[in-house]
Amino acid sequence: MNPQGTDRLRVTLVKSVHGQLARIAASVRGLGLRKPHQTVSVANTPEIRGMIRTAGHLLKVEGGEPQSGERTRKDGREAGLRRAEEAR
Repeated sequence: MNPQGTDRLRVTLVKSVHGQLARIAASVRGLGLRKPHQTVSVANTPEIRGMIRTAGHLLKVEGGEPQSGERTRKDGREAGLRRAEEAR
């Protein structure tokens, strides 16, 4: 944990928001991402996790452990973070 008491997540936009629903594009903008391949560091809060879940098919997320009560896949990864990781 950092001094403020919250973990940080590194979020990268791996695909463009062009053609996505307005709420997905708004979530990406709310995370501070504007261009593909841009990376930002954000606080690990439930609100941020919700934005990441909404646009998860466009993002790559590094750092942070799933919080209690958060949905995870059978293999332990978070739900919604599949395509970017599997493409590698």
